[in-house]
Amino acid sequence: MTSSQKTRVCLVSEPGLIQQATLGAVTSLPGVVVVATASGALSATDLVAQLQLDLLLVDANLPDEEIQALLRWVQGHYPALPCIVMTQTSRQRAQVKAWGAHSAIPRASLIDQLELVLSQSMQAGLQEIPF
Repeated sequence: MTSSQKTRVCLVSEPGLIQQATLGAVTSLPGVVVVATASGALSATDLVAQLQLDLLLVDANLPDEEIQALLRWVQGHYPALPCIVMTQTSRQRAQVKAWGAHSAIPRASLIDQLELVLSQSMQAGLQEIPF
């Protein structure tokens, strides 16, 4: 991905108000295009295999087992694909990072944090996300 291209994102979140609000917030970011949404880990794995993504954005509103399985699957099959998990608590943040998330962002500050991560990742090639 070059700096002139948009960051291709897949949002993984249970359908409902949270997914719609997150989708609206993420699509408002300049330089970001949500190319797919998935309602769970299984559908996300299908999309990751089909699409050339720059980022997998996962909402912690999924069951813990699904998040853990998805993160481990991505690590095993697409280790260069950054995964960011939106969380509600510091315990969740520590947990998803232990499972292999590149970053864990508090859902309440999603836009500010995601803009920062994307800006820094353009310079660092998404190798190390600073959270």
